[in-house]
Amino acid sequence: MVKVWLPFVRDTKPSINSVTTDGENALAFKFYGELWQSLESAFVSIILALSSGDQAEILTDWLGNVHIQFPDLNGAFEVWCYWSKVAKRRLSLLGGIHDKTMAV
Repeated sequence: MVKVWLPFVRDTKPSINSVTTDGENALAFKFYGELWQSLESAFVSIILALSSGDQAEILTDWLGNVHIQFPDLNGAFEVWCYWSKVAKRRLSLLGGIHDKTMAV
């Protein structure tokens, strides 16, 4: 689902933002701004609920895209980096414990 919607919002948001606003439409564009912000927040939440491998794939695609300014997935990227480091540290600790038990 995320892999389908991310390209859509990347392409759609710049075209909506390029429309000029006047006094009457200012409220509508404020609404769209809040809508985009909610959508961005939802993407971060959904991505963080995926497996680490799926997160890595989506975030790698996001980092390699020229439309990196939207959606802003920095929050998801930071959380993914943190948990990847924690997992690596835990695996290295488990490896050390495994080596010690094998030596006994």
